Amino acid sequence: MVPDRDTLGRFAKFVAPTVVNGRVYAPTFSNSLAIYGLLTSGSPGNGPPQVTGVANGASFLADAVSPGEVLAVFGANLGPAQLTNMQMTAGGQVTNTLASTQILFDGISAPMLYTSANQLGAIVPFGTAGPTTQVVVLSQGQSSSPVTIPVLPATPALFSLDGTGGGPGAILNQDGSLNSAANPAARGSVVVLYGTGAGQTNPAGEDGMVSVGSPLPTPILPVSIFIDGQRAEVLYAGAAPEMVQGVIQINARVPAAASTGPSTTVIFTVGNYSSQNTVTLAVN
Repeated sequence: MVPDRDTLGRFAKFVAPTVVNGRVYAPTFSNSLAIYGLLTSGSPGNGPPQVTGVANGASFLADAVSPGEVLAVFGANLGPAQLTNMQMTAGGQVTNTLASTQILFDGISAPMLYTSANQLGAIVPFGTAGPTTQVVVLSQGQSSSPVTIPVLPATPALFSLDGTGGGPGAILNQDGSLNSAANPAARGSVVVLYGTGAGQTNPAGEDGMVSVGSPLPTPILPVSIFIDGQRAEVLYAGAAPEMVQGVIQINARVPAAASTGPSTTVIFTVGNYSSQNTVTLAVN
């Protein structure tokens, strides 16, 4: 075992590992998909891209994708050795090519958020309809084998503060300050949550566009927030202003009867689809 390479991280305790082609794929909440088995013999960067996992960019759960979802894609030879972050066109749109890397969904190039040798971030094109989609990564003129992924109407997930998929959420209190154990939200106050995977919007989402002006796109399916198991009043659910479309902002009121403490569970639902129950809110 090489600790820097093989540490499992914050593993998804109740999600069974998957065994494929002699390797064990263990989902984690640590921005990684731990892979155990024989490694490829080629040196990094010398072979075609290899996709080993396609996961929600907020929860890091890999089961299905939805239109407009922020994704994390794991593998080898996906991009340059050094991380390259997203770039914008002159028209204010996130580019579909980054450091000679592209990701295609049924042949449609997706907005690229970042890329590196072992991980890239992208947004599922809003035109992705399903029931499945074929994902292909192009890097330095070489192509990965296609990976078939189920497509659902929504795959909701909330962003966590530390980017691991669980623990304290990336949540703002009513005064705009960051929610934390030292700075909890009062019961009855409004909190601002950020998520992804809300599916199609009205007006229709535009791939790679930053949300500005009015009207802002809002999910077609109904959005709910549950805090401590209680339905919260949702004042707004739609595109996050000044962020790329696919990132959703939800303004919700903390129920008056919610339990107090640093780790109150928050769940985000879109239609009949629900987020993981690992993101928390501090309440006093």
